[in-house]
Amino acid sequence: MAQNGRPATPPYVSFRTFLNTLTWMAEDGVPSRIDRSFWEQRLSGTNGAQLVHALRFLDLVDDNHRPQPTLEDMVKNPNRREAILRERLLRNYAGALQGLDLQRASLGELEERFRIYAIDGETMRKALSFFIHAAAYSGTPLSSHITKKSRTVDRAHGTKKKTALPRRRPTEEEPVRPKLVSNPITTGEYDLHPSIHGLLADLPRKSPDWTMLDQDMWIRTFVSTVKYAYPAREVQMELDL
Repeated sequence: MAQNGRPATPPYVSFRTFLNTLTWMAEDGVPSRIDRSFWEQRLSGTNGAQLVHALRFLDLVDDNHRPQPTLEDMVKNPNRREAILRERLLRNYAGALQGLDLQRASLGELEERFRIYAIDGETMRKALSFFIHAAAYSGTPLSSHITKKSRTVDRAHGTKKKTALPRRRPTEEEPVRPKLVSNPITTGEYDLHPSIHGLLADLPRKSPDWTMLDQDMWIRTFVSTVKYAYPAREVQMELDL
């Protein structure tokens, strides 16, 4: 895809929204066209437009927003989603990734490559976030320099920090509060399957945009992903009569 001779803008929708849509279509069926009448049932106008743009960039729908066989495959065969997405990331981001060793690159190098898309600011942050989460989900090799820094993309783009107030020493009557410890899931200390780590990393903090419908779709996506990533054997229980 190209726009006015320049590479098309890469996806910058939430990767959670992308995955939830696949689950949604797996339950309700793939429509003949991904248009507003389809996605407005569950998405805002902004998120819906960004979702369609992501599907178009990854060649999962055509110029008329009609689903391609690969999208049908991803929806109907969850066990194929990772492989298909990995192939699309390496192919459709080829202009930015050519010659870049993703297993050694820093977040700064990846951002420099994304500048071929003529994006910056919030769009750049969201585009990097989508790619990093999609890569983690699909098992696309990424260096720890990228994965460990993915949570600080905002700071890399100059997001203003709040000025910290000076610490006040507790009085004798006040108990000393325990220090906060890092979350081993978000810091990558647990050896989780990439698809599980990608979903957990995309789980938002408290936000007015996080609706009960979003929560329900995320939970259903998480359950189906766990079943795929960690298949369990059936156990037949004998009843004492």
